[in-house]
Amino acid sequence: MSFPTVNNLGQVKVRTNAYSVPVGAGVSVQAKLTPTTLEIWHEGRCVATHERSYGRYQEILNLEHYLDVLEHKPGALIGSKPLAQWRKLGRWPASYDQLWQGLIERHGRQKGTKELIESPQLGRVYGQGKLRAAFERPEPSVTDYDQLLGRPSRAEAVGRQAR
Repeated sequence: MSFPTVNNLGQVKVRTNAYSVPVGAGVSVQAKLTPTTLEIWHEGRCVATHERSYGRYQEILNLEHYLDVLEHKPGALIGSKPLAQWRKLGRWPASYDQLWQGLIERHGRQKGTKELIESPQLGRVYGQGKLRAAFERPEPSVTDYDQLLGRPSRAEAVGRQAR
Protein backbone atom coordinates (compact mmCIF):
# COMPACT_ATOMS: atom_id res chain seq x y z
CA MET A 1 0.00 0.00 0.00
CA SER A 2 1.21 3.49 -0.84
CA PHE A 3 -0.14 7.05 -0.90
CA PRO A 4 0.85 8.67 -4.21
CA THR A 5 -0.23 12.13 -5.38
CA VAL A 6 -2.05 12.57 -8.68
CA ASN A 7 0.13 14.43 -11.20
CA ASN A 8 -1.03 17.01 -13.75
CA LEU A 9 -1.58 14.20 -16.33
CA GLY A 10 -4.17 12.50 -14.12
CA GLN A 11 -1.82 9.69 -13.16
CA VAL A 12 -0.23 8.23 -10.06
CA LYS A 13 3.15 6.57 -9.99
CA VAL A 14 3.17 3.17 -8.29
CA ARG A 15 6.56 1.51 -8.23
CA THR A 16 7.93 2.34 -11.69
CA ASN A 17 4.65 2.64 -13.61
CA ALA A 18 2.09 5.42 -14.06
CA TYR A 19 -1.64 4.57 -13.81
CA SER A 20 -4.53 6.86 -14.72
CA VAL A 21 -7.03 8.00 -12.10
CA PRO A 22 -10.23 10.06 -12.36
CA VAL A 23 -9.15 12.40 -9.56
CA GLY A 24 -7.83 15.94 -9.82
CA ALA A 25 -4.13 16.80 -9.83
CA GLY A 26 -2.47 17.33 -6.48
CA VAL A 27 -4.79 14.98 -4.60
CA SER A 28 -3.28 12.24 -2.46
CA VAL A 29 -4.85 8.80 -2.99
CA GLN A 30 -4.35 5.33 -1.57
CA ALA A 31 -2.90 2.69 -3.91
CA LYS A 32 -3.46 -0.99 -3.07
CA LEU A 33 -1.23 -3.23 -5.14
CA THR A 34 -2.02 -6.95 -5.43
CA PRO A 35 -0.31 -9.58 -7.60
CA THR A 36 -2.86 -8.98 -10.40
CA THR A 37 -4.44 -5.55 -9.88
CA LEU A 38 -3.94 -2.02 -8.67
CA GLU A 39 -6.80 -0.31 -6.87
CA ILE A 40 -6.85 3.43 -6.33
CA TRP A 41 -8.92 4.61 -3.37
CA HIS A 42 -10.03 8.16 -2.60
CA GLU A 43 -12.29 9.30 0.23
CA GLY A 44 -13.20 5.76 1.22
CA ARG A 45 -14.17 4.44 -2.22
CA CYS A 46 -12.39 2.68 -5.05
CA VAL A 47 -12.13 5.17 -7.93
CA ALA A 48 -9.99 3.10 -10.32
CA THR A 49 -8.90 -0.48 -10.88
CA HIS A 50 -6.16 -1.45 -13.32
CA GLU A 51 -4.59 -4.71 -14.33
CA ARG A 52 -1.18 -4.65 -12.74
CA SER A 53 1.72 -4.08 -15.10
CA TYR A 54 4.98 -5.83 -14.38
CA GLY A 55 6.75 -3.82 -17.04
CA ARG A 56 8.89 -0.87 -16.09
CA TYR A 57 8.17 2.77 -16.87
CA GLN A 58 4.79 1.96 -18.48
CA GLU A 59 1.71 4.17 -18.68
CA ILE A 60 -1.49 2.24 -18.03
CA LEU A 61 -4.33 4.52 -19.07
CA ASN A 62 -8.09 4.14 -19.04
CA LEU A 63 -9.90 6.41 -21.52
CA GLU A 64 -12.86 6.69 -19.14
CA HIS A 65 -10.62 8.54 -16.68
CA TYR A 66 -10.08 11.33 -19.21
CA LEU A 67 -13.62 11.78 -20.56
CA ASP A 68 -14.47 14.78 -18.38
CA VAL A 69 -11.34 16.60 -19.57
CA LEU A 70 -11.94 15.57 -23.19
CA GLU A 71 -15.47 17.03 -23.08
CA HIS A 72 -13.81 20.43 -22.69
CA LYS A 73 -11.02 19.67 -25.19
CA PRO A 74 -12.56 17.24 -27.70
CA GLY A 75 -9.81 17.87 -30.26
CA ALA A 76 -7.36 16.08 -27.98
CA LEU A 77 -9.17 12.74 -28.31
CA ILE A 78 -7.91 11.70 -31.74
CA GLY A 79 -4.22 11.67 -30.80
CA SER A 80 -4.56 10.69 -27.17
CA LYS A 81 -2.58 7.88 -25.55
CA PRO A 82 -5.63 6.48 -23.75
CA LEU A 83 -7.48 6.12 -27.07
CA ALA A 84 -4.45 4.43 -28.64
CA GLN A 85 -4.28 1.98 -25.71
CA TRP A 86 -8.01 1.21 -25.95
CA ARG A 87 -7.63 0.52 -29.68
CA LYS A 88 -4.65 -1.75 -29.06
CA LEU A 89 -6.58 -3.67 -26.38
CA GLY A 90 -9.69 -3.98 -28.58
CA ARG A 91 -11.79 -1.81 -26.28
CA TRP A 92 -12.44 0.72 -29.08
CA PRO A 93 -14.22 -1.23 -31.84
CA ALA A 94 -14.63 -0.14 -35.45
CA SER A 95 -18.30 0.66 -34.75
CA TYR A 96 -17.18 3.55 -32.51
CA ASP A 97 -15.12 4.99 -35.37
CA GLN A 98 -18.11 4.63 -37.72
CA LEU A 99 -20.29 6.48 -35.24
CA TRP A 100 -17.59 9.13 -34.83
CA GLN A 101 -17.35 9.67 -38.59
CA GLY A 102 -21.13 9.99 -38.86
CA LEU A 103 -21.23 12.54 -36.05
CA ILE A 104 -18.43 14.56 -37.67
CA GLU A 105 -20.28 14.57 -41.00
CA ARG A 106 -23.47 15.69 -39.29
CA HIS A 107 -22.12 18.23 -36.75
CA GLY A 108 -18.53 19.06 -37.75
CA ARG A 109 -15.30 17.83 -36.16
CA GLN A 110 -15.50 19.70 -32.82
CA LYS A 111 -19.18 19.13 -31.99
CA GLY A 112 -19.23 15.63 -33.50
CA THR A 113 -16.25 14.57 -31.38
CA LYS A 114 -17.83 16.11 -28.29
CA GLU A 115 -21.02 14.12 -28.94
CA LEU A 116 -18.98 10.95 -29.44
CA ILE A 117 -17.34 11.45 -26.04
CA GLU A 118 -20.79 11.21 -24.49
CA SER A 119 -21.07 7.58 -25.68
CA PRO A 120 -18.20 6.16 -23.58
CA GLN A 121 -19.64 8.20 -20.70
CA LEU A 122 -22.67 5.89 -20.98
CA GLY A 123 -20.27 2.98 -20.56
CA ARG A 124 -19.47 4.25 -17.08
CA VAL A 125 -23.14 3.99 -16.14
CA TYR A 126 -24.28 0.86 -17.98
CA GLY A 127 -20.97 -0.94 -18.52
CA GLN A 128 -18.76 -1.11 -21.60
CA GLY A 129 -20.18 -4.50 -22.61
CA LYS A 130 -23.74 -3.18 -22.94
CA LEU A 131 -22.57 -0.05 -24.73
CA ARG A 132 -20.54 -2.06 -27.21
CA ALA A 133 -23.47 -4.43 -27.85
CA ALA A 134 -25.71 -1.44 -28.59
CA PHE A 135 -23.36 -0.25 -31.36
CA GLU A 136 -22.53 -3.67 -32.79
CA ARG A 137 -26.01 -5.14 -33.16
CA PRO A 138 -27.07 -6.26 -36.64
CA GLU A 139 -29.29 -4.03 -38.74
CA PRO A 140 -32.98 -4.77 -38.27
CA SER A 141 -34.72 -6.90 -40.88
CA VAL A 142 -38.37 -6.91 -41.93
CA THR A 143 -38.14 -10.24 -43.77
CA ASP A 144 -40.28 -12.10 -41.21
CA TYR A 145 -42.89 -9.34 -41.31
CA ASP A 146 -42.99 -9.43 -45.12
CA GLN A 147 -43.57 -13.21 -44.99
CA LEU A 148 -46.54 -12.71 -42.66
CA LEU A 149 -48.06 -10.28 -45.16
CA GLY A 150 -47.50 -12.73 -48.00
CA ARG A 151 -45.09 -10.36 -49.72
CA PRO A 152 -41.75 -11.45 -51.10
CA SER A 153 -38.74 -10.43 -49.05
CA ARG A 154 -36.45 -7.70 -50.39
CA ALA A 155 -33.92 -10.30 -51.47
CA GLU A 156 -36.61 -12.24 -53.35
CA ALA A 157 -37.99 -9.08 -54.95
CA VAL A 158 -34.52 -7.97 -56.07
CA GLY A 159 -33.87 -11.46 -57.45
CA ARG A 160 -37.09 -11.32 -59.49
CA GLN A 161 -36.23 -7.88 -60.87
CA ALA A 162 -32.81 -9.11 -61.94
CA ARG A 163 -34.35 -11.93 -64.02
